[in-house]
Amino acid sequence: MEEIENDKTIPKVDLVDKGNTKVNTEENTVNPLSKMAETKMNRRDFLKFLGVSVAALAFGGCAPKNTFGTESEKDNLKDNIQELNKQYLLHERETGLFSYDRFKNQYPEFEQYIPSIDTASQYAERDYKVDSNAMRTIISSIITANLNNWEIKDPNKDPYYQRTGPMQLYPAHAQAAIKKMTNDSKLYSPQQFEDPFINIIMGKESIMYALQNIKNDGKNKDMFSLLLAQYYDQTGKLINVVKNNLNIDDYSYLRSNYELYQKTLNVLEGKENTDKSAEEVLNKAVQYWPETNIKYAKEVFISEADKYYNDENNRNPKLSRAELAALFVSVAMTESSGGIYKESQDSGALGWYQLVPQWRHLEDYNAVHGTNHTYGDLYNNDKVSIEVGVWTLMRYRDCMDILESLKFFKGGHTFGKNSDDGIWWNRVSYCTQKLLGRDALGMGYVDYFYNGISMSKEMFLQNPEHIGNVLV
Repeated sequence: MEEIENDKTIPKVDLVDKGNTKVNTEENTVNPLSKMAETKMNRRDFLKFLGVSVAALAFGGCAPKNTFGTESEKDNLKDNIQELNKQYLLHERETGLFSYDRFKNQYPEFEQYIPSIDTASQYAERDYKVDSNAMRTIISSIITANLNNWEIKDPNKDPYYQRTGPMQLYPAHAQAAIKKMTNDSKLYSPQQFEDPFINIIMGKESIMYALQNIKNDGKNKDMFSLLLAQYYDQTGKLINVVKNNLNIDDYSYLRSNYELYQKTLNVLEGKENTDKSAEEVLNKAVQYWPETNIKYAKEVFISEADKYYNDENNRNPKLSRAELAALFVSVAMTESSGGIYKESQDSGALGWYQLVPQWRHLEDYNAVHGTNHTYGDLYNNDKVSIEVGVWTLMRYRDCMDILESLKFFKGGHTFGKNSDDGIWWNRVSYCTQKLLGRDALGMGYVDYFYNGISMSKEMFLQNPEHIGNVLV
């Protein structure tokens, strides 16, 4: 294998971006990376090239000398590692000690990767001081999120710019990470990147390279979110969206990388078995209630789910975007039949969420957001009506859990004393369960009144007229 002393030894090739693939601008040009990486390498040679000894790993020998960048880059990496380790301890307290079981239970074929994951995670702890279980969680989540969904290779495209192996990394990006993090300038072939063991070790270095390049200066401080965004898009564009809680719909060219990021984050957070996408929830809502106005407001609901999912002020146990979307739609269905009945002659309530002017929710919203929305907007402007209504529902998210927020939205401090509280609660619960296929919010059903008659909660699902306008 030819050793590359520095960047000047790599022949210059003009590459242009074609979606997720870079191709040569000259016809029939052979990528010099491929030309120089034809030599085969076994795993032991690979470890030697990385400066790693199998015996050293087993017996606690000296770690390789890592350069990983300038002093400022080293400091940034150190700070990010400390923050990652700290957040992982909190994660572990909530979910319990790390176990491979949940990954194996989802995909039995995952088990073949465990020895390589263990090796890579031990390297990460020894060489970089990353909590080995944090690294196990990250690598396992990436592999699980991509199992059965590997990118199909195009023989006509540069293999260095096609996702490869269990970590679904770009060899060109991993090659850059190896050079930066370990000062290893040797070139590895696309075939070597396909070896699961090498792929996972290279993936670990790509994770560390991503971690080094994260500037934790946005609204979203979740290090796992930031790391995965940087891992899947090393241009830094996706992490800018994630760390500033921006709407991905405004960055459609990042959609494919964003979907991989979001799927992996769901796996990491333990939602991979049950979570639907917000889009699925809205499509199901339109299917269930085609006569409502939900079909015209799908993107608004998805945007609101994204907003509150990424909201750093939200102290609730983390709900997925799908769960938030289902909740917002369910309350709107219960209040206004999905934007059909936007005015109450009895109370003067207006909009998708039937806000009563007496309680000045609109005025509070305007004061907080610096807007000048009117009560006419609550009736005529669906986007404004939904945004203000959802904010009213979620406004105490910094001090109330989601069930308390629901109760306060409906009845304030008197929830449970109003005759329609119980049936309102049951209808919202019914809707969320239909949209999500389970009682994701833990609402259950409660005793209620119907036409002034007290009813046991067991009666609710037995009476279609009690389910009312939300019946599927």
